[in-house]
Order: sequence, then structure tokens, then C-alpha cells
Amino acid sequence: MRTQTFGLAAALTFAMCPAGMANSEEASKPIPYTFTVTQHTLFDGEEEGQAERVERTLKFRVDPRAPAGQRTTILSKYDGELEESDKKRVADYEKAVLERGAFWCNRSKWLRESDYEVLSETDDEKRVKVNMTKDLANRIVAEAGDDAPASAKKLMRRMDMEMVLAKPDGVTVKRMQRLLKPTRVNGIAKVSKMETQLQCETAPDGGYYRGIASIESKASAFFGAVKVDVNSRTLISDLEPIEFTSANPSAGD
Repeated sequence: MRTQTFGLAAALTFAMCPAGMANSEEASKPIPYTFTVTQHTLFDGEEEGQAERVERTLKFRVDPRAPAGQRTTILSKYDGELEESDKKRVADYEKAVLERGAFWCNRSKWLRESDYEVLSETDDEKRVKVNMTKDLANRIVAEAGDDAPASAKKLMRRMDMEMVLAKPDGVTVKRMQRLLKPTRVNGIAKVSKMETQLQCETAPDGGYYRGIASIESKASAFFGAVKVDVNSRTLISDLEPIEFTSANPSAGD
């Protein structure tokens, strides 16, 4: 049960990132920093009929200059040997961030002005409510390509979403979404509650791009009669500037 639940947490986190965050125009732009990623997951549920509470923290350092497949160094891992699910999570992260450009909070290509209404705005940014339609959900999931789990479209169609966009370029500053109705995913779990939030911060160089600062996901699901709660948080920290030479690979190599 625990393995299924951690897998569910990873699938739910997809609903916030990297789906819709990558921009093909910037995917090949090198990330000029090494940085640390901390992924923390809290599990509350049952294991063999007994109440169980498990916390898992996976921490790794990313160096974009290293060859593909060797850009992450594990700093701390869950319970001894790195589990297969964590190995896949690190590999998926490297692919999404270093190959597809999802490190950057860019203007979401899938979002059109006709997809939202403006709730409020200042000189620097505007807060909008996204009108989720079947077409928009399909566009969001299509952006992720092969990274999208099979249940992603169903989850997206049932999302209530608000975003804060920087002016005038439309860069995503913040994204909040919640599941409006219970949804069955992967033929195993019925998700009764899901809330996710993405918060971006300006990169240290003060440039146009914003590094993904943190992602939080909260979900409750039922595996048959067993209820589980999953809280997941991903944080990017400790950005250190680096320089690329002709011998260094770019993010898209």
C-alpha cells in the first residue's frame, strides 16, 4: 500500500509541475546555476490494518554541466538504499527540468487570453481565474507529452485553477488549483481531495526568468475502504551561479 501511495503522490504532483511549465523556446537555454532539490512526502494511512504515518525526504544536488544521466547527486535518501520509485523520480526530474526547460517559470504556452477572466491587477501583475474546459485540459496535458500519466486529463478537467501572471509578458508567478469533485485515477485510488500550489521567485541574476521556488500538493484518496492522506512539497534552494564553456552540455543536450 505504501508503494502505491507514494506513486500516487508523484502522479498528483505532475498536475502542478512540470505540466504546462516548460517552454520549448527556452528548453535548450542552459540553467546557469547548480541547485538543491528537496522533496518531502508525508503519508498518513493504513498498512496491514494498522494506522501508519511515514515521512520521506529525498534531497539531491543538480549540476546542469554534467553529462545527461549524471547531473544529479543524491545528498540524502529515504530509509537506507534508494528505492526504485525514488530512482525514477530523480530520473524524471532530470528529464523534465534539464531537457524540457521546466526549471523556468515561463509564460504558459497553453494559456490563451480567452481561457481566463481577470480578477484583479496591479501595475506589475494580474490575478486570473482559469475557465477549465476539455480543450484546455487537453492542451495542458499535451504540453507534457510522454511524461503525462494516463489519468492526467481526467484530473485536469476537474480542476479549479487561479494564476498570478507577471505583466506585460505573462510569466507565471503563482499557480493554485484544487480538485472540484472526487476522481478515480489509475483504476486503483479514488482521489477525494487535491490542492496544489506553485510559487515562483526571481532568479538571483535578476533576469527575466523565474526559478521554480516551491511546489506543494495535498491529497486524500481511498484504496478500497482504506483512506490515505498525502502531503508533498518540492523546494528548489541554494542556487549557485556557474559558467558554461564549449565543453559543457546545455540543458537540451
